[in-house]
Amino acid sequence: MKPAERSKKKPVPKMPQQAVRQQTPVKGSKSMQTSLPGWAPYVLLVVTALVYSHGTGNKLTSFDDDFYIINNPFLRDASLKGIWAIFSNAYTSNYHPLTTLTFLFEYTVAGVNPVIYHVDNILIHLVNTWLVYMLADRLSGNKLTALVTSALFALHPMHVESVAWVSERKDVLYAAFYLSSLIVYTSYISSGFKVNKYAICLLLFVGSLLSKSAAVTLPLLLFAIDWYKGRRLDRKAILEKLPFLVLSVVFGIINIKSQAAGGSINNLVSTYSVINRVMLFFSGPAFYLVKMVIPYNLCAFHLYPAETGGWLPWQFYMSLPVIIVVVATLIIKTKIRKELWFGAALFLFAISVMIQFVSFGSAYASERYTYIPYIGFFYVAGQGLAMLAGDAKTRNTAWGVFVAIIFTFICITYQRIGVWKDSITLFSDVIEKNPEEHMGYWLRGNEEKLAGNLDAALRDYTESIKRDARDEDCYFNRARVYEEMKKPTPAILDYTSAIKLDSTKADVFNNRGWVFFETGDTVNALKDFNKALALNPHYAEAYNNRGWYRFKEGNLQAALEDFGAAINNNHEFLKAYFNRANIYNRSGNFDKAVVDYDSIISIKPDLAEGWHFRGISYLNMRDTGKACADWKRAREMGFDESGKWLSQYCR
Repeated sequence: MKPAERSKKKPVPKMPQQAVRQQTPVKGSKSMQTSLPGWAPYVLLVVTALVYSHGTGNKLTSFDDDFYIINNPFLRDASLKGIWAIFSNAYTSNYHPLTTLTFLFEYTVAGVNPVIYHVDNILIHLVNTWLVYMLADRLSGNKLTALVTSALFALHPMHVESVAWVSERKDVLYAAFYLSSLIVYTSYISSGFKVNKYAICLLLFVGSLLSKSAAVTLPLLLFAIDWYKGRRLDRKAILEKLPFLVLSVVFGIINIKSQAAGGSINNLVSTYSVINRVMLFFSGPAFYLVKMVIPYNLCAFHLYPAETGGWLPWQFYMSLPVIIVVVATLIIKTKIRKELWFGAALFLFAISVMIQFVSFGSAYASERYTYIPYIGFFYVAGQGLAMLAGDAKTRNTAWGVFVAIIFTFICITYQRIGVWKDSITLFSDVIEKNPEEHMGYWLRGNEEKLAGNLDAALRDYTESIKRDARDEDCYFNRARVYEEMKKPTPAILDYTSAIKLDSTKADVFNNRGWVFFETGDTVNALKDFNKALALNPHYAEAYNNRGWYRFKEGNLQAALEDFGAAINNNHEFLKAYFNRANIYNRSGNFDKAVVDYDSIISIKPDLAEGWHFRGISYLNMRDTGKACADWKRAREMGFDESGKWLSQYCR
């Protein structure tokens, strides 16, 4: 009898060398995971949409929305040439071409109608909420953790600034690419390191960098995910990060140069004592940690504080104890210690470029900077709740606390969205939260002036000057209000005060010169116009004003030269064209006057005065047919004066 043949074992296929296992859910969470309804994340999206729909009626504000949308020259050309200009230039100290591209498409479709901008910000935030859910699910393998993490992300009041403020499109947009890149990376390391997933991850990272420079932190988060997933830090793990790190360095340099060129980098911190500088350094991270748990006294500005007798406000000295408590929490052994370390790493890595090592602007902290970093600790909260909810003894309490927190966040978030209703409401909130700071009054005064509320603007500028008499802009703006109120004496005094504080600004001399001119003080008027042009030889407005002064003095040739210089420095300066054409008409050079009116009509075809006065020039050239055609066109535009000329010369 033949010996029985041994059964052959099938070879077990080997996993790729560094394939990574899925993270094991924390103890006690499995049962809750299976009982979580599949529709729960969709309910979260609906609730988030309903809360943020409160902002769809908000207006654009004068807090950067005017720069990024209303007056942004890069939104005027949707051709390939215009798109290339967006990608080849920085704007307002920032390089974020993809963000500007979204504004270009919206502007092309809807102009400055704010609805489309707000709706798109909300839609991207909803996408990000879903992406956070997916990322937390992939990291934890637990649907409950994913739901809690994404709910905190979606509804936290500190995130309102990133969504309700149109100019912060760059926040929500870079986050969409950033989160997508992290999700693809988790798939890359858990599915055998497929090259196509790596390429997609890298491509999404580039999209994030082109949306906002804060994306440079992503390579650090990739290392953190490697550690959390139990991946070894070997040669392959390091080399595959090199392209990410190189891109981070390149875009970091671009951003620093853009900020420096725009004058955004300042030296505010160096004005404090050494101890206070240390406290200010820790105050940023401490601020974000405290506001994450207790989001109170939220505001669009968190300005560097004033020293009183060499001391900062007391809360800044509490920042170091806050940091110490957080570090101690990380050291203490708990069931979610690894999650704590991982969450803290995500927070610290993502917030690192926002901490004020070097001063940018006048704020030591900004709420929008938490949009990505908070996800780290939200994930810890999700894992913690999953653990507590898996225990019958703590389940109801855990859910009760969580629901109470979310309800509180919804209420605060809804209220904060309303604060962004318009500029007046926003800056009034800044004043309420910072009554001793001058900036809120100055900003609201600017808005009141634009709205024509001169008395309100005057009050705000005066309050701003009371709080900081060293701000030349406040004197300058209040002087302009006095001008509009036909009060030349206080206007001259305020312009003079602004000059004493900063004598390098050409517009202050130009404006004071015009007030002198209107009051008959032609000697001082000419001195100021000359000074303005000495400070800025390309200042078209000053050339025009000096030209008008010379015209009134009877020096027509000098006036023509100044009006010509104004036009050469601003080819769309309508006043200068009108003024030069007027002189040409007076001196009998009607053909040259017609050329200037042609330029006016080309620049602004719907300006009836251009057609009307060109008609007069044609009449002087004895071309009645063209004159009548121009007057007819002007009358159709509602310029009644042209009707009289038609009646007299075009029967």
